[in-house]
Amino acid sequence: MQISLIILLIIVLQSDLILADTQNPMDAPDNRIILHGGDWDSFKLINAIASYILKNGYGYTPQIYPEPEKKVSESLSSRTVDISLEVWKENHPPELQNYIEIGAIIDMGKIYENAAHTYIIPDHVAQQYSIRTMEDMQHYWYLCKDPEEPTKGLFYNALITWLVHDSNLKKLDAYGLSPYYNPVTMPSSRAYEEVFMKAARENRTVFGMYWIPSAVMGTGYWKELEEPTLPSCTNETILNLNLVNANQSQICPFTSSSVHKLVSRDFYDSAPEVVSFLIALKPDENEISRTLTFGYLNNISDWDRLSEEYLINNEEKWKSWVSTDAYIRIKRTLAVNTDETE
Repeated sequence: MQISLIILLIIVLQSDLILADTQNPMDAPDNRIILHGGDWDSFKLINAIASYILKNGYGYTPQIYPEPEKKVSESLSSRTVDISLEVWKENHPPELQNYIEIGAIIDMGKIYENAAHTYIIPDHVAQQYSIRTMEDMQHYWYLCKDPEEPTKGLFYNALITWLVHDSNLKKLDAYGLSPYYNPVTMPSSRAYEEVFMKAARENRTVFGMYWIPSAVMGTGYWKELEEPTLPSCTNETILNLNLVNANQSQICPFTSSSVHKLVSRDFYDSAPEVVSFLIALKPDENEISRTLTFGYLNNISDWDRLSEEYLINNEEKWKSWVSTDAYIRIKRTLAVNTDETE
């Protein structure tokens, strides 16, 4: 009896060793990937797209870790999060670049080629009043009056948790607009978006800052205003920080933004196939804007559903981001989910 038990135990151990040698690493008990979650829609959509691919193509369990943009350097360097997919580098203080230079954070390159922050008013208003620049808005504050202070206009600023928020206030001062406008800080990204989308629906005039890609800029309703180049703005500042330098004395116009994919050093060393996917991941900002506008117009707030919408309509794009096996698995999952929703 004892000999039989020993033989059985040896067989079981040998089987476990064989399985261990051939086991897919994606089947490991802890195959989570922690993605930094921001509170603006393009970030939510790109996280949903990446999560869908990582889950259905590579077998990982993605988790979104919501945290203010201002903490991304700390979160990546300490590996509180593994990945941050939409980092507007020019908004960040030099600390972020320092972490990249010492190798604590790995820069995987741009995620968008032509993303940008921009100041906007309705295009038809710009044409009617020949408004071209931010400075022109000194003369047209009455087009967007503050109902609580009718001698000033309203300027819709970013959320207070966004790094660009304070920079916008400094720009209003620098461009001579502060005496004419009261800045408005909205309580959420959804409320902020609704201000601009409602203006487009109702043909009203709103003045503020928005960005590409977004549902707002996907409407085609808006005119992007030109910014002046101030004497204090140097080429070095433009390349390093489009907004305000470390001592907050240099203010520069928005340029085509450096929106990058960043990962922690430990994650970079431990997940080579995910790293390959992240390097290739580069959606067109207009595709993202169209998907976001589709979601808004059809009242779709489910990011998984919107990620499927993107993947179905842009197969040739994302096919090039993933391995052949991952592509087959993702394609199969999309087909099943599409059949279930029809």
